[in-house]
Amino acid sequence: MSTPNTLDATTKPWGAYKPQGMKALLRLIVKAGFSHGPVKKWLQKLWFSDGALEPVDIEYSGVKFRLHPWDNVVERKLVFGSKCRDCEEVHFLMEALNRDSIFLDVGANIGYYTCMLASRGVARCIAIEPHPRTRERLNFNIKTNNFEHGVEVVPIAIGDSEGTVVLNTFSGDLGSSSLLRNKQQQPTCHTVPMKPLLHLCGELGVQSIDAMKIDIEGFEDRALVPFFQDAPPTLWPRYIIIEHSHTSGWSEDVVPFLEERGYVAQKETRGNTIYALTGTAQG
Repeated sequence: MSTPNTLDATTKPWGAYKPQGMKALLRLIVKAGFSHGPVKKWLQKLWFSDGALEPVDIEYSGVKFRLHPWDNVVERKLVFGSKCRDCEEVHFLMEALNRDSIFLDVGANIGYYTCMLASRGVARCIAIEPHPRTRERLNFNIKTNNFEHGVEVVPIAIGDSEGTVVLNTFSGDLGSSSLLRNKQQQPTCHTVPMKPLLHLCGELGVQSIDAMKIDIEGFEDRALVPFFQDAPPTLWPRYIIIEHSHTSGWSEDVVPFLEERGYVAQKETRGNTIYALTGTAQG
């Protein structure tokens, strides 16, 4: 495959990479709802058959995205998947939040959750993303949709201390980048700043959090446990959506930790659990 032109991908206006020819036809098949299982694999094979690594500009539920489906699973699913991406989680947040709400997107990736909620008028979205390449894409998607007034991008990792850490990126999926090492793969390493979530809230003047989505590839416990130990209950999010597919990397089980503080699981999807804070919190 060819080498992608990363400069053009950030300087050309949205629409420059709208699917043409065969790729436009493949996108019609996706939007018609047929892209599942073997059909989805066939579509991807045809898409990359010309060897070109070019971004693709699409509208997804009314939001404009520039996507790079060759090196990020989230972007690949948005291009080739007929099923709505994290549909239940996003719908839940849209119902729960309003124009006065504050949303924290911890591990924002290219900004799918952030952009979807910003498009519905959520007052303040804080998108936290340490990886330089995904953050570049996040910034592009925010600017393309004119969401700058309601979205803040924070270029750090969230953890249990302040300093610099090594972010490990594994082949084929920028979104799986993690502060944890995978002994089976040789990663590309990036040195990034890290702060505790409570420190960041203080710096940004955040005094309440209506909802938080956290997906940081097995580092959720290092981010959440210190936060709940030190933060006043008034700062605890009303809702938390947490990825549960990387719990094997946790050094402390977050689930009973949240339950002890009054969180109740509202719904479990394929990749996430949605928690709501009840009136029985133990500060």
